[in-house]
Amino acid sequence: MTSSVLGCARQEAAPGRAGTGTPKVDRVVLAVAPPQRESNEMRHMTGPNSWQLRPMYESLIGVDPSTGKLAPQLATEWKVEPNGSSIRFKLRQGIPFHDNWGSFSAQDVPVPWKENVKEDSLTGTRPYWTRTLREIEIVNPQEVVFHLNRPDGHFFESVSEARGNMEAQSLAHLEKQGPATMQSKPLAGTGPYQYKEREQGAYLRFQRVPYTHWRSTPDFPEFEFRWIKEASTRLAALVTGEVHIADLPQDLQPHAAQRGYKLLAGRVPALRTFVEYRCCNFRDINDFSKGYAQPDNPLMDIRVRRALSKAVDRNELNKAFFAGKGELMLVNHFHPTREGWNPEWERRFQETYGHDPGRARALLAEAGHGPNNPLIMNIRVYAVSGYSGSEDLAEAIGGAWRAIGVNVNLLTMDENEWTNLTRQFKLTNYAAVTATNATQFTGATVYSTSLGPRGGAERAEVDTLLKQVLGTLDEHKQRESWRAAGDAKFDAVLDLPLFWLPVEAMADPTNVSDWTYPGSLSGSWSHVDLLRAAR
Repeated sequence: MTSSVLGCARQEAAPGRAGTGTPKVDRVVLAVAPPQRESNEMRHMTGPNSWQLRPMYESLIGVDPSTGKLAPQLATEWKVEPNGSSIRFKLRQGIPFHDNWGSFSAQDVPVPWKENVKEDSLTGTRPYWTRTLREIEIVNPQEVVFHLNRPDGHFFESVSEARGNMEAQSLAHLEKQGPATMQSKPLAGTGPYQYKEREQGAYLRFQRVPYTHWRSTPDFPEFEFRWIKEASTRLAALVTGEVHIADLPQDLQPHAAQRGYKLLAGRVPALRTFVEYRCCNFRDINDFSKGYAQPDNPLMDIRVRRALSKAVDRNELNKAFFAGKGELMLVNHFHPTREGWNPEWERRFQETYGHDPGRARALLAEAGHGPNNPLIMNIRVYAVSGYSGSEDLAEAIGGAWRAIGVNVNLLTMDENEWTNLTRQFKLTNYAAVTATNATQFTGATVYSTSLGPRGGAERAEVDTLLKQVLGTLDEHKQRESWRAAGDAKFDAVLDLPLFWLPVEAMADPTNVSDWTYPGSLSGSWSHVDLLRAAR
């Protein structure tokens, strides 16, 4: 990683945060769209779903809620060993697991890794940990060494709270209970809140630990995620006092503001939305010369991908769905505040991606599609974790594609079916509106590359350059490779970029005064222990 991240190894631990107010309610309730998959077992959740259990867990490396930067959490310090591919962690002592499952120590560190890499694991991090980590050596109860198969620039982020799925879980609890189920409790964690109960399809509740937590003392004795799919119903629940905070789309926020509700915004820009294609996957990720698994897929043709992008009027979508707050995304995962930004993309965006229905139809015709041979596209319509209104956005994009002569099918498909078909490369001519607030390392390797879970469009040049980013700890070399990878992604039109979005929730100010959260972790909703009660 860069020197700035390595510098975290010598920071002092963040002080415990005491509450600032006496709550008027014992349980604070946050209404959000349901996760794509509910589970009590972390290894069966991808990052965008694992946020549902985040209140009860901590990681070796945390995320500062104000800056989004990595910081010590259960590890007090870490350093790269002289061989460049081993990382030594010193662990915090005396941290209790929930429900009297002992204290966190080195023996618990391998638990999430070993669970994630099981063959039946559904987590999207499985491929990364399978190929990257060779062994976790337990040196003594307060010290471990991660031995990687090679130097990996993605490691620190991957083991941290920023990505998820490597949260500390109790080995003793696992050995006694076995893997968690929806009928049992999740494996014990060390967070400021502990698991209380869930009703599938309705809510998930946590309670404040019955002791002084080493890092953070929540104001509210209990916290609840309330699953409410319809945004209008979330607003109604907020207005009637059934919930105290609600994730609302931009068009409903003014209604809440007029009634005196308060906007609570994430502190770090990271959430973005885009359309991901299901196509263009290599037959053999170890030998790109073997070509693609779906050579006849129309989406293999860059003219088709450009046409689909140029059919979309981003200005209108921004006004209609995001109240004009969306910042135009030029290249997925790249932003002026991030590594590898190229100002030249701004000049070239309109020609390559920008709205031009006439040019879109011409590109389809050049690719052999017209009234006698229409392009057929299937677009998945589902509630995207991270922001509201994604179903309507998908339908609007489908309408824009129909306007240029595409035959569009709007499909609903549950997460298990979608994941299974993606992994078998059985989806062709499919697209889905997607959102992530993953950091640059995670996003760039998870979406539209062969380096992560796969499924999106892949290109050898992009993958090769990202491997260069991930294979070095030299900051200058990383920066050069980021720029080259961004240029390659821009030229390849691997997905349909839309917007960088603010992460916002509306709160009842009579019960909630503030919330310091980054909004930059997978799933957006994190650091709920920092919800502050109104005085």
